[in-house]
Amino acid sequence: MHHLTPSQLRQAADLNDKVEALGAELAVLFGGTAPAPVEAPAAVEGTPTPEPVQAEEAAKPGKRAMSLAQKAKIRAVQALRWAKYHAANGHRK
Repeated sequence: MHHLTPSQLRQAADLNDKVEALGAELAVLFGGTAPAPVEAPAAVEGTPTPEPVQAEEAAKPGKRAMSLAQKAKIRAVQALRWAKYHAANGHRK
């Protein structure tokens, strides 16, 4: 195991908290649920352990449907990407 100073451990815990908070924000933004917080390794004696951050419930749980117009737009853009790729690499249909 690595030998870390208390300040390095605190910095790692702070970064972990930020990552968890950003993950919760992303989950809320995309309509999913946030992953469960990762448990921290055993605390070093004399170092306070931070409280786990609980993610908010998502407003709209469930499957999202994509409209036919959105699917057609994605297909058209992908076709342009492939056309550009084939033109650059000398491939023909």
